[in-house]
Amino acid sequence: MQIILDHVVKAVGCAVIMCGVPQAAVAEFSLYKNIELGKQWEDTIGLPSYYDCSEQGLAIACLDGHNFLNTTGSLYVVFDGERAVRVIYSSDDISLYQNAFNFFPRRGYNLVGIETTDGMLDYVALVGSSGVEAATSKLTEIESAGLSAGYVKYFLLEDAPETIYRQPNFHSAYMALPRENRLISIAVEETLQWVGVSITFEASFAATQKIKQEVSNELNDDF
Repeated sequence: MQIILDHVVKAVGCAVIMCGVPQAAVAEFSLYKNIELGKQWEDTIGLPSYYDCSEQGLAIACLDGHNFLNTTGSLYVVFDGERAVRVIYSSDDISLYQNAFNFFPRRGYNLVGIETTDGMLDYVALVGSSGVEAATSKLTEIESAGLSAGYVKYFLLEDAPETIYRQPNFHSAYMALPRENRLISIAVEETLQWVGVSITFEASFAATQKIKQEVSNELNDDF
């Protein structure tokens, strides 16, 4: 458990996409099942079988023995202050890798980027500049090298391909994501201590902005 938790802490840090959700946020957006964006720490830790597994100054609520996509693993709800900002499911069952790619594309998620130890490939930008065939060929080459090196992370957006790939890059596609849609990342990692797969669920930019606006309005109320 500690090895996996160390992996999660290292992977999270302060996410590129989402950081600094205000503590007074009101949640209306589901990150994963019953865990909403902005869900309060005390409401989460009070759920059956959840416990405090905070590490290195990062507030995390954990749930062991969780089942997802025909695998068993651990669920990590990561907080910024007192509010949930992302959810990570992690398992040492390597079949989660294939199961995820059989599941998410059928649910409307499309690839927008891939990261390896050599850096990040913006698949959206590459499709725009080189076309789908050339971009896919390059992606396959990078993916193969990443898997051989022991680390690949895929980024997918919950949106139609014709909407995503008309954007100039991954960042623009994320910024244009409808409020109710999500960004997920699927990481496959092999180290001396651990081999496994993790899936991270994050909110759209529009959802985080709506929360910030609600908080701002609350702070401006008369008293």
